[in-house]
Amino acid sequence: MTWELEELFRIYEELLDRRPEGADVLEKLVFCGVQIIVQTDHEAMLAVDTTRSMFGFSRHVVQNMAQLTPAQLIRLFPVENSDPVPPHMPVDYASTMETLLRYGMHTPIGENVFDILFEYANPELRLFLSKLLCLTGLLRIIKDGTD
Repeated sequence: MTWELEELFRIYEELLDRRPEGADVLEKLVFCGVQIIVQTDHEAMLAVDTTRSMFGFSRHVVQNMAQLTPAQLIRLFPVENSDPVPPHMPVDYASTMETLLRYGMHTPIGENVFDILFEYANPELRLFLSKLLCLTGLLRIIKDGTD
């Protein structure tokens, strides 16, 4: 684990201790949590214990993210505005904003968290979702006992 990742975990733990202090702590928890998942080396996630702990951690991050509103999410992870939209990008600024507005900018994301993540044009959140899906696949392999 790199010193940057260790520092992010330390900050995350400190924020957990201060959690009752308000919404800004929740935003910081989500931001740090996403950064921890994004910066974790893919090969490091292949170890069984690491896979299980990172999956549990990522679930915690998603649960915190569900408490945010789309407006808070935009503040943390600005929507990428690529013009013209590269052909490899499945979503763009307009489709992201359409999705966020449909759910309400000041309504907690709640159970819509994955709908929003799949439609969100931000490189960090795309990588976060990708790693989350990878962890899910690795857990299935571990559970099934296959490679």
